[in-house]
Amino acid sequence: MSKAVFFGSAATLLLALTALAAEPTGTLTLACQGTVTVSTSVTGKPDRDEAPEATSMGLILNLTERTVSGLVLPVTIDVIDDEHMQFSGSEGGWRTSGFID
Repeated sequence: MSKAVFFGSAATLLLALTALAAEPTGTLTLACQGTVTVSTSVTGKPDRDEAPEATSMGLILNLTERTVSGLVLPVTIDVIDDEHMQFSGSEGGWRTSGFID
């Protein structure tokens, strides 16, 4: 059985995303408020989703190395564009993915 944790933040990060679009190098530290949804899977698809829970966390985005620190698992940045950033990672049967928009 694997478990996945999905993070989503609809916080007002327009300024941060503008900085990402203008200069995709260096690091960026964010204080985020959003939701966490835990899904349990035996088949590779979510078998059961728990109700989303509110969360607050600090994240450090290393845009040069395309990594995100501050989550339970090490993750990499998969997509950065003018509107959002997606990240994902896995370790020891756990998988996490999320986005910032």
